[in-house]
Formats: sequence, structure tokens, C-alpha cells
Amino acid sequence: MEMTVPFDTLIILFFVFLAIAAIFSMFGQGGGAFYVPMLLALSVPMNIAVGSSSLMIGVTALTGFVGHLLRGHFDPLLTVVLAAGVLVGSQIGPRIAIKTDQRQLKKYFAMLLVAIAIWLIYGVLRAGSL
Repeated sequence: MEMTVPFDTLIILFFVFLAIAAIFSMFGQGGGAFYVPMLLALSVPMNIAVGSSSLMIGVTALTGFVGHLLRGHFDPLLTVVLAAGVLVGSQIGPRIAIKTDQRQLKKYFAMLLVAIAIWLIYGVLRAGSL
């Protein structure tokens, strides 16, 4: 398997991703919204960035889940319903991505990030807590 990033860059990325995982796990997030753009900025191909990010998100999610489970922050019914949707959606997304031009996929991803940012800013401003 060919390395897509030079070794010295991997060392830097280790510490950057460590910080991202620590910060995002505080908010129950996997960090993929930052992992993928950072990898893309380093010229890692979109499919490699997404595949790598998927594993990282899974690791972050699992450790976060265990911590919350141990504290009783868990609703089994809610989890089963959401997991069913995630299971189906996570089968559909990659099939679409494989058939989509990589440049188009990057554009769609960027538009999604902008839409999420606008939605979050709107929510904060609406709540009056900015």
C-alpha cells in the first residue's frame, strides 16, 4: 500500500488529530468535519480521506459511547431507531460517492459544511447566546 502523505507530515497530523478528537469528543462529535478537509488540504485523495476519516470517527464514537454508557447517558430505544437510519444511510452514501466525480464530491462536501455552519450560527443567534 502506497503512503499518500510523507512520514514527517504524518507525525504532525498525529498530534493535530489527537487535539481534534479530544475537542470533538467533548461535544459528542466524531470530528469528520475537520478530518476530511484537513486531509484534502494535504492533497490526500477524497476517497482515501473519507475512508480514513470513517475509521477515525468510529474509534472516537466508540470511546465516547462507552464513557456516556458508564454514566447512564444512554437511551436504548432512541439509539436503536437512530442506528437503523444510520445503517441504511451509510449504505446509500458510499454507493453514490463511488459514482460521483471526486471534484464534484469535494464541492458538495464544502456546500454541506457551509450549510451546517449557517445553521449553527442561526441557532446561536436565535438563542441569543452569541
